[in-house]
Amino acid sequence: MPWKYPIGKTCVGNAAVFWDVEDCPIPRRVFPESICQIIKSPLEKKRTRGIMSIRAFAMMDNDTIDEAGDPLCYAGIRLVHEDSGSIVDQMQKEILIWALEHRPKLGAQNRERPNLVVIAKNVKTESDFGRMLFYLNLRNYNVIAVVPNEVACPYANSVLLWTSFFD
Repeated sequence: MPWKYPIGKTCVGNAAVFWDVEDCPIPRRVFPESICQIIKSPLEKKRTRGIMSIRAFAMMDNDTIDEAGDPLCYAGIRLVHEDSGSIVDQMQKEILIWALEHRPKLGAQNRERPNLVVIAKNVKTESDFGRMLFYLNLRNYNVIAVVPNEVACPYANSVLLWTSFFD
């Protein structure tokens, strides 16, 4: 799987994946049970060796999540249902909580930094969400963006296309 912006050495820091299922849905040909490994595999091969957690964010009325909910949970993905408001706002809150709990060690080398993986469309730097990710990058977090199309992510250490996970 090609990385849009290649990155260097293997990272040993923990990783958290925050996935907007509305922006990057599970393709119809993919079994929900296998999506966890599909997400983890390229990240493990290219980047991370620490503990990895995955959170999937969706609106309460999302049919895909209604059908795939149990298999996703059994695969180890935590489902976060948003009934009102914005998925991006909920993701932003959870990312900030995770960042507080996983602060980079003072003087940590690049490979020891916590890895933040965001699978979403709304990652532009001119948005509040994009600015938050930019500041986390400045504060020594490895930010990896997985996007559904060619979106500029200047704050990300690396960028992947969501569709490349299923090639």
